[in-house]
Amino acid sequence: MTLQDRKAPIFRSLFPSPLSSVIRYALRRQLDVAERLIQTLSLSIYSESFRAAHTEALQGHIERGRQVLDEEVAAEQGRLEHNIRAEAWKESANAVRVGIFAELLRLAPRGVNAQRWVDSFFINRSRNTFTDDDEPPEPELDEPPQES
Repeated sequence: MTLQDRKAPIFRSLFPSPLSSVIRYALRRQLDVAERLIQTLSLSIYSESFRAAHTEALQGHIERGRQVLDEEVAAEQGRLEHNIRAEAWKESANAVRVGIFAELLRLAPRGVNAQRWVDSFFINRSRNTFTDDDEPPEPELDEPPQES
């Protein structure tokens, strides 16, 4: 193709702007450029063998590029679906945790700090330093007041 003479009219008809600007485009825009190239190759200034060889190559790249864009959309939809499911699970788990907390408050022994007693059943990472290999500490039980 004009032996890469970038000033030749045939080359400039395919690439009116510097090649470096095309390379910087995101995939979607590069595919648009490739489709435009195929249209330009249909001009009678190009030989049939040149047109056929480059059109076939470009069509294969365009097809694969479209597949990649479709895969990106599918992956984004999968991430969105996962995020929605994870958020629903978190809300459900939190509702169970709050229900357990309320029930423990109701069952707290008389004469003890009920809030502190219930808190001792829940792991507080800032307060406890055990690792996943360790067993969590037993809940703290305040001694009930001694009756005299």
